[in-house]
Amino acid sequence: MNRGPSGHWNLCPSVSLTMIPPLPRERTGLPAVALAEEGVRGNRCQPCRTPNPEPAVGGGSFGVRWQAKRDTALAGNDQPRAKAPSPLRSAGALHRTHDHRPFPFWAWLCLLLCLAPAARAQPADQAEFARRAAVEYQLTRTQYQSATNGSPAAWQFARACYNLADFATNDAARADLALQGIESCRKLIKEAPQSGPAHYYLGMNLGQLARTELLGALTLVREMETEFKTAWGLDQLVDHAGAARSLGLLYRDAPGWPASLGSQRKAQEWLDRAAHASPDFPENLLVLIESHLLWDEPVPAGEKLKELDLLWPHARTNFTGQVWEPDWADWTARRLAAEKKLAAQAASPARTSRHG
Repeated sequence: MNRGPSGHWNLCPSVSLTMIPPLPRERTGLPAVALAEEGVRGNRCQPCRTPNPEPAVGGGSFGVRWQAKRDTALAGNDQPRAKAPSPLRSAGALHRTHDHRPFPFWAWLCLLLCLAPAARAQPADQAEFARRAAVEYQLTRTQYQSATNGSPAAWQFARACYNLADFATNDAARADLALQGIESCRKLIKEAPQSGPAHYYLGMNLGQLARTELLGALTLVREMETEFKTAWGLDQLVDHAGAARSLGLLYRDAPGWPASLGSQRKAQEWLDRAAHASPDFPENLLVLIESHLLWDEPVPAGEKLKELDLLWPHARTNFTGQVWEPDWADWTARRLAAEKKLAAQAASPARTSRHG
């Protein structure tokens, strides 16, 4: 699955991805059973099953090991760096830190919500999509482990980690997959610093990790911005202008100054760049349409929707095969939702759009 971080994969498939081979605890820091049985299983998201994430990730000693693994991967070397405690280490972290954050609680909440994918329609074959993501993960991991230095297998494995993390139903599994992707990208960047895909998928997996963070999310968002800009400067066509699209979504959904880096002006600029660089990719037009609707701008949204209508049949012939089926399920649902929202906005009184 070669898709960008459009934020529309908040799905909890009823599937147990037990085909994932046990991951060595010393390599991942996450018990294999927790990933294979808990991380990508169940028909509801983890918060729906229990408000306390600790049962899914083990006891306190595991939390310490996971944090050490996280800090090492983020630092990009063998020396862990000091970071704010992860909320995975304590179910009460949210309540204890509520009154002591440097930014208002709503800003942190908005930041986490913007990093979490938005809900979308759940196709009947969602479990099959999850199974394919697990198979892709297993295959690319094997290739990565046997690859030579500087091999594209590193970023291909990181892409598979990102894709499978989309189906994770708890923070522990999502974070573990993200950390594997981060580690492989950092290794590749040391060996081949001019690799655009390595910087891009590093940013993508940082985004997955940020979804599991509370106090550390803001730092990760800043690093995502840096990696996406680096990737754009190296290779604008990675994932069909994915770096520009990701930057646009990051600026669109993050809280504004001083809490974070959100800016409608920057979002518009980068989403336009993505659409210009890869105009035949439906995702780029869809995120523009959704953004204009979010900003209460039905006129430009309608114009882009007409462009998408013209592009649709051609894209159907260009992006074919099993690998694109999840994307078409996603795009079709979002296109219908955009049409309905546009009709509702067109029928309502004009409202002033937000700028930043």
